[in-house]
Amino acid sequence: MSNKSILIPLVTPLNVQKKVCEFSVKALIERTKSYTEGYIPCLTSGEGWKLSEEDWCDMVAYTRKYAPTHRIVAGIEKPTTEEVLRFAQLGAELGIDGIIITSPFDEAISQEDIYQHYRKVHDQLSIDIYIYNESELSLNTTQPETLVRISELPRVVGIKESSNSEEFNAIRAHLQSNGVKVYQGWEDKIVDDRFADGNICSLSNVYPQLCLQATQAPSDELKSQIGELCERHQIFAEDWYAHIKHFLNSTGVISSDYCFDPS
Repeated sequence: MSNKSILIPLVTPLNVQKKVCEFSVKALIERTKSYTEGYIPCLTSGEGWKLSEEDWCDMVAYTRKYAPTHRIVAGIEKPTTEEVLRFAQLGAELGIDGIIITSPFDEAISQEDIYQHYRKVHDQLSIDIYIYNESELSLNTTQPETLVRISELPRVVGIKESSNSEEFNAIRAHLQSNGVKVYQGWEDKIVDDRFADGNICSLSNVYPQLCLQATQAPSDELKSQIGELCERHQIFAEDWYAHIKHFLNSTGVISSDYCFDPS
């Protein structure tokens, strides 16, 4: 069996007061913990860009509480380096193992500024750093040569690949040779991506065993099954996390299907 693994980007369950529901976090972890090496609270599937400081801390703390032996990598979706550092320090106090971050939110940012963002965060922390390689939140693209530079920072250990670009595939082996694990971020690609070290996909909130199997023992049957589930749960809709929450609530796993109001 392959030693490839997954990290689950948890949805953020809410109670009737629309605060983070501790017992729902516990239930999510209890049903998934046998299939994952760790959890990512507060990433995009967890509506990370909408979370207040209180909500963010509650979600991270509950995840750490109910997954004491798993790896916890906190998502930080904040627009500036200073805000990322502030939340990272809060997470370190709560016992996280690492953070996963985007580039700053700025469509006109330079590649040098993106690199310096990661370097400053790296140099001021003692925890691991994962790159979230995306463009929708940050409104910019981290170029392949910049990703290579970032990967050379000693505590950059992983990347969630959500760029869906051929340019990334050209540098993948270089990143992995620098000790950076590559996690596929698109459900419809986890079977075909035979060179990934694992996946970070929203669907694993619902089907953790299937997402793990798709990485460790890919097959045409699994590809077809995952494709059907992506359609059923509207994984590629703009509000995919809401559809995941609705299903988890309808099956009694979480206490509501509430989402955060945009901030």
